[in-house]
Amino acid sequence: AILLPSDSTETFDVIRLAIVVGLFMMVLYLMVVCVLNFTPFFDLFKVKYKPWLWLIPFNILSIGLWSCFSIWSQKNNDYKNISKLLALQSIISVSLNLLAASFGLLVNGLILGLVGGQFASLIILVILLRKTEFITNLKRRWSLTTLMTTAKRFQNFPKYYMWSQILGMAAQQMIPVVFNFLYKYDH
Repeated sequence: AILLPSDSTETFDVIRLAIVVGLFMMVLYLMVVCVLNFTPFFDLFKVKYKPWLWLIPFNILSIGLWSCFSIWSQKNNDYKNISKLLALQSIISVSLNLLAASFGLLVNGLILGLVGGQFASLIILVILLRKTEFITNLKRRWSLTTLMTTAKRFQNFPKYYMWSQILGMAAQQMIPVVFNFLYKYDH
């Protein structure tokens, strides 16, 4: 969760910083996926989900962006759209899981459903936010100095919460991977 300041300028500075941190985390997870894909570890267990692992870093970015954008919507009391989008995300995830299973993807469909639902709800949220001043304000004042100043000002938040957030996100993302590993479907 991101706690946003009451001042609008500071709020957008925090959101910009959160986007940069999300991009950093995506790159970090992308490096982990590269290491896992190019080592013989997965070949030992004949795991067939290597191609699907590439989706996980991008899903981590979409979760970070979703968090930033939905917190902004909540700050503006747009609970109705947030609730609709969360329901839509669940519906899309389950639909993609079932569709993938009907094509024989089975556990790999869990990864597809997870990523597809999150990404679809993010796209719709961005479309909704384009109708407001959010995107315009977000585009302003992107500078390294502002990002560093914001990071220093709010340094206590990541110190105490970042690692639990990272581990929680990793745990959520790894559920389909672990299922695939445990059940090793050959379909």
